[in-house]
Amino acid sequence: MTTAKKGSALLLAFLLLLSLMPGSFASAEEPNADVNRFNVVLVIDKSGSLRDTNGQGTDPDGLRFDAMRLFLGLLTERGNNVGAVVFDQEIRYDSGLRKMDGMEDKKDLIREAEAYTPAYDTDIGSAVLRATQMLQDMRAENDLPCMILLLTDGKTDFTTEAGQEKKQASWAVAQQALNAAKEAHITISGILLNVDGKGDGGRWEFTAYTQGTGGSFVEVSRPEDLTDAFRQFYSMINNTVYTGAQRVAFSDEGRAEFFFTVPSFGVEEANVIVEHDTAPDDRTLDTLVGVEILRPDGSRYDDAEHALLSTRYILVKIPDPMVGEWQVRLAGEPEDWVDVTMVYNASMSVSLEGDSPSGAYRAYSPYGFTAAVTDPEAGQISREELQKLRAVLSVENLATGDVREYAMTAGENAYTSEISFLKGGDYALTAEVGIGGFKVRSAPVAVTVEPWPLVAKVTRITDILQYGRFVGDCWELELGELFGVTDTSGIRYSLSDDCGGILTIEDGVLRARFGVTEEVSFVLTASDLMGQSADISFDLKIPHVTAATERVNSLLSQGRLGDHRWEMEVDELFTDPKGCPLTLALSDDYEGCVTLTDGLLEMDLRELREAAFTVSATDIFGARAEVPFELKVPGPTASVQAISETVKTGLFQEGTWERELGSLFRDPKGTVLSYDLSDDLGGKAQITDGRLKVDCRGVKTASFTVKATDGYGLSAEIPVTLTEKNMNVRYGLYGLGGLIPIGSLIGLIAYLRKKGKI
Repeated sequence: MTTAKKGSALLLAFLLLLSLMPGSFASAEEPNADVNRFNVVLVIDKSGSLRDTNGQGTDPDGLRFDAMRLFLGLLTERGNNVGAVVFDQEIRYDSGLRKMDGMEDKKDLIREAEAYTPAYDTDIGSAVLRATQMLQDMRAENDLPCMILLLTDGKTDFTTEAGQEKKQASWAVAQQALNAAKEAHITISGILLNVDGKGDGGRWEFTAYTQGTGGSFVEVSRPEDLTDAFRQFYSMINNTVYTGAQRVAFSDEGRAEFFFTVPSFGVEEANVIVEHDTAPDDRTLDTLVGVEILRPDGSRYDDAEHALLSTRYILVKIPDPMVGEWQVRLAGEPEDWVDVTMVYNASMSVSLEGDSPSGAYRAYSPYGFTAAVTDPEAGQISREELQKLRAVLSVENLATGDVREYAMTAGENAYTSEISFLKGGDYALTAEVGIGGFKVRSAPVAVTVEPWPLVAKVTRITDILQYGRFVGDCWELELGELFGVTDTSGIRYSLSDDCGGILTIEDGVLRARFGVTEEVSFVLTASDLMGQSADISFDLKIPHVTAATERVNSLLSQGRLGDHRWEMEVDELFTDPKGCPLTLALSDDYEGCVTLTDGLLEMDLRELREAAFTVSATDIFGARAEVPFELKVPGPTASVQAISETVKTGLFQEGTWERELGSLFRDPKGTVLSYDLSDDLGGKAQITDGRLKVDCRGVKTASFTVKATDGYGLSAEIPVTLTEKNMNVRYGLYGLGGLIPIGSLIGLIAYLRKKGKI
């Protein structure tokens, strides 16, 4: 037998255990769902279709019996009521429901069920009805969950001449069994056997049994499928965990060991399973492999009463295991190997409850959920103990299959979590607590969530800048924000018009690629899965780049002067409300004397005294704004047109007339001016430290020009005219002024003015 087939029985057993777990299937009004004790009837097909004369049956290796034996072995030592119905074209064996109070009780049932060889046709309906009747009778004696585990290829079949009539009769009985199972809240689950795909399979018939009663099944068409099926379903198991097989190799001396840890609470039983491919004979695995188990205190565990053997595995059950690290010692052939698996039966159980007062839930409203933890073995569980574990709340959207997990906080004997549902619909909630090497799950809690009303926050949008943003040449708007929806996966959007293809919606984002002058109008409709809808009207006009001024005609009011250069940040002249980058351009560079680089406009004043050009800015849509520049470099200016009277325009000092030239000339650029004279009057006129000085003694008449020149070569001039009249008279007065008292001098000046002399 191949390694894949060798593991099939073990995995089948796990899948059967799955069927029993209270958290696995939603059985209506299932009583006492938090315990791991059951009323179970195994319905086992032994008809010829499973093993025909050529070995081409749907279960030629008898996986269903290995699964049954391992399943019974893994059940808790005491407290379960188990029965078996073996059938082909009729019921061959009916054990009745028996109380399982030890491994010997389980072995007796196994021997009796396996005593019959495959033969004849298949009547599933009668076998299921018998199992249902057995469980109905037991329900009157206890309130344990009632299950039927069906192991068959799922096809009612009769090959005799009256086969069709018998099929119809069997199906009628099957319907009677289904009705009875539903009424008594009996769940039917199990394995559809079709190994290697050699049988036709009876999926529709098996589906009617399982789904009709809230159960589940897995179809096995290849031995390898068992592993995949197990991975799919195992996470739903409550109160027991398959840790995964660990391969252990024997040393050269034929020795190997394996360790496992039992946590401080939560474990009722530990099951050690040792597997190996053995020769196809009647030997049991214990003749090839020796197993010795040591407790954490070093004492040897006597497994004689709790062991179950087959040709492929040894199962050792450890009820009420001691807390701590256990050791499994193995003896076998050197260089050989075995697979060791641990399965824990939990004493701890978890139940989940929501805090909605009315039992109704609404999207986007917070609700608290409490996962109560009970353990009859450990008694009261403190907050400190629970804090050592990890608990999560799993929320499955039944419509989409999406699952979200939320952390739960430890309290006294319970964990709590507060969540909000993002949208309406049906959900299944499960609390899961990890302890040691296994996890304990609650039964699923079904919740129907009313959707949050889908209402638009605004009815009309006209300002494209108030909503959304520009990314490159594309405008984007998160539509969920308009309807107050954080999870848009359940929202569908539609447009009344795509405006020539410029509008698209993807992943809840509206995108528009506008042209230069686009104006668009459309209606956006949002709809949710519950049939609610809301509309928003859009009337959009894309804003383009604008200029802050009509023109620039002064070097001084804008920009700044440097060393024979003028510069200006022209970015400041343009505004794009979209916030997009602009492309700047210059209409004329005056042979390189005007440059525009990275938004900085520069003008070389050494070569250029005036210039007229245009600076333009273009946005990403091609819209353009421009500002004309008309620039002229301002030169110095004179404060007077001419000077002809020295007394009124200067100062006499010992026969010399002086004038401060800084008061006569001004440069708006603020540069330092240089001065020169057109005639120095034979050395009598000179400029010293910015002052014009003229020795007037002996000068009867003179004319010259004072010129002020800036650093760029621009100048201004003032003509100066000196005559004997306005020099010598004043000079004489100056000479007398030193002798005549001030009062007399004032009187003399007044007299001369009256006579017109001055």
